[in-house]
Amino acid sequence: MVKTIEYSIILLYWFAYMTRYTHYIIITILTLIISSCQTNEWQSNGGLDKTDTALFASWQKLDAAFNCCSNEVWTSDYRPQDEPILFVRTNGGKFSHAYLINHPAPNTVAGAVRINASALSNFPPIYRLNQLSPQQLEFIGNFDFEFPIGGIDVFAVTYQKRSASKVQQALENENIYQEPGESSFADVASDDWILFLAHEIFHRRQFKLWAQFENDQDLDRYNFSQENIAMILLEQEILTNGLRRRTKEAAQTALVEYAAVRQYRQARFGLQVKTLDSAQEIYEGTSRYIEHRFGEILGNSEFNMNNFAEIIENDQELFRESNVREQIGFGRFYASGAGVAALLDRADIEWKNTIRFGQNFNDIIRDNFVLQDERNIISSIRTRYDYNALFNQAAELSALANQEL
Repeated sequence: MVKTIEYSIILLYWFAYMTRYTHYIIITILTLIISSCQTNEWQSNGGLDKTDTALFASWQKLDAAFNCCSNEVWTSDYRPQDEPILFVRTNGGKFSHAYLINHPAPNTVAGAVRINASALSNFPPIYRLNQLSPQQLEFIGNFDFEFPIGGIDVFAVTYQKRSASKVQQALENENIYQEPGESSFADVASDDWILFLAHEIFHRRQFKLWAQFENDQDLDRYNFSQENIAMILLEQEILTNGLRRRTKEAAQTALVEYAAVRQYRQARFGLQVKTLDSAQEIYEGTSRYIEHRFGEILGNSEFNMNNFAEIIENDQELFRESNVREQIGFGRFYASGAGVAALLDRADIEWKNTIRFGQNFNDIIRDNFVLQDERNIISSIRTRYDYNALFNQAAELSALANQEL
């Protein structure tokens, strides 16, 4: 088509020379048409740079893992690679271009051009977008679970070129999330970025398919008393001990003890223990669990099913080193929730299909174990885990939490 238009321009130049009428207007218009056609031709040939190529290589890793082993990560019907997704490339927080995958009606998306490249031969049709408004980019932020485009909601996530020095600087500053359009400190080619993606896209499944838990994230009303924090530390001791011993019997014991302490806290300190602790352990804990299950398939030494005990212990160190209220009231639930999930696996308890109907971990444990004489269970736990020492630690943490108000 481009060649045909080029020949037409030659004829028009001749015509313009002969007639000397409106030739500048005609030639200008047709030159713009050719420029557009050449742009589309470049897009249809791919136009992938190293960062875009790395993006799709990472996506292909995720696709291969869930094609072969989805039941090892979650359930056999879970296929995040089939979700409609918009990868948004940014440069300095500003829009560069985007790639749309799995959209059922891409022809309804303004400016969407299908691309073809050898690196994408195993992918479903991919469409490139060269325009998003600043308002749309701000709406997406780092990622958005339900970004409206072409009449449906898609999962949208930003990515960008990350130099080794920029990644190291972000790590040193503990600055994982950047400005809008800066999705993650990790390089798009790294396992960290793939695992980040797997974590966030799993939230989309939770919101779309699961019964929603009452979820109260108001830290101003959360109980940061010495006793509640001491019992939180006790829960974490129980989880780390059960995870370290790595037997079915140890897992069962840990789950019973954890449920007893959680029930005590819920009765003693009110509904928010359920609507914050239990809800966030479900939402963030299962997403972190996905990271570790997926990490095992990738052969990742940091994200696997054997290191939750160490991560929970690290969380306790963070209580003193960073914002106590944020860590106790939110940050700890990633590892503790994933740890409970790992113990349920080890105890051979089916929970993944149950959890989506609105049961939290405490509910599931109590459905599978009979907790008799919970007062004696609590008394025994306090003795074995040196509760007095935990209570003294909690005094410092409670004071720090109150100072942060």
